[in-house]
Amino acid sequence: MIYPYFMCAGRHSKRTNCTRRARLISQVEALIEDVYPTFQIDARTRHAVAAMMHTAFDKLMATETDELADLAARRERLEDEQLKLLQAHYAGAVPLDLLKNEQDRIGAGLETVKNRIDAHHAEYAQARANLEDSLTLLENAATMYARADDANRRLCNQAFFKKIYIDEGNGIRVDYATPFDTLCDPKLQADSFTWAASAKQGVRVQSPFEGDLATEILNPARLSCRREVFSSLSPQTRTLAKRWYRGVYRELRRPEIPQSSDLPGPVIVGIENAHALLTAVEVDRLVGEYLGGAGVAELADRYGVHRTTVATHLRRRSTPRRLAGLDINERAEAVRLYRSGISLRAIGRRMGVDRKTVRAVVVSAGVAIRSGRGAEA
Repeated sequence: MIYPYFMCAGRHSKRTNCTRRARLISQVEALIEDVYPTFQIDARTRHAVAAMMHTAFDKLMATETDELADLAARRERLEDEQLKLLQAHYAGAVPLDLLKNEQDRIGAGLETVKNRIDAHHAEYAQARANLEDSLTLLENAATMYARADDANRRLCNQAFFKKIYIDEGNGIRVDYATPFDTLCDPKLQADSFTWAASAKQGVRVQSPFEGDLATEILNPARLSCRREVFSSLSPQTRTLAKRWYRGVYRELRRPEIPQSSDLPGPVIVGIENAHALLTAVEVDRLVGEYLGGAGVAELADRYGVHRTTVATHLRRRSTPRRLAGLDINERAEAVRLYRSGISLRAIGRRMGVDRKTVRAVVVSAGVAIRSGRGAEA
């Protein structure tokens, strides 16, 4: 039986004393679906944020002009040294083995310079692409979630959020994942409108990137070294963006399912019976029926619970367990036959069980097992 509920994992595994009630999955889904329109951005916000951020990237790239100039100068020195070395070799001043060693050194230096220059431009190109992908997802977040099936809704939640919190009063809050924690920042969005308005009027105001915001979000060291914000996207975010561009969310993918209902019950204040879905009276009746000969599978089906739940209740009530294969009458008959001198193996063959099962029945009845292999033949 599958119960369509979210429940506390700590309570289920008895690791915590949580008393939180289980919540219908459909109710939780509805609460989360209501969150998406609250952080989805419109086209105006998207354009303002994108323009400001790309301007910031341009500004940050300009601050690294000196580094690029140094790399270019080093490349020219190495190329000049390479040419002079070759000319000296042709003049007979540099032997072949020394030429080879020097050429390897200079070639390695040129390769390093080339890689650093290429990486400099590639880093910003990748950051700009990731920025555009992230803004596209934010602009269409509610649309995607409303049309997505369960698997794609899970992907959306993993891409946009680190954690989702739902309290007893159905209040919900989220922790955004990178880079959406940056892009959903109200201050950043407000700064983008201020920047866009001033740029449109041709009035220069202090750029948001000249203050603490630049240090925190678009610091050159963070972009060039760790690049924690836009240098890379999570696998879930990359997958979500690819599916959006492929048109996966252009059509409704959600199946038509009936609405689940949840009748409120009493708040659980203890977790002594973590597996129990039965009242104390029902557990008493279950134990009595088991002692009367009903099987575990039969009781599980009768009470609408799992076999493990039945076994758990029996163990907690210290109920003597029957061995599989023999009911209470067969157990008595097995004990009588053994006392009459019939071997365990013969009794097992007669009753359709193995010798070990018969032995366990006899021992549980307090009968001493006869010694000697002849008696058991």
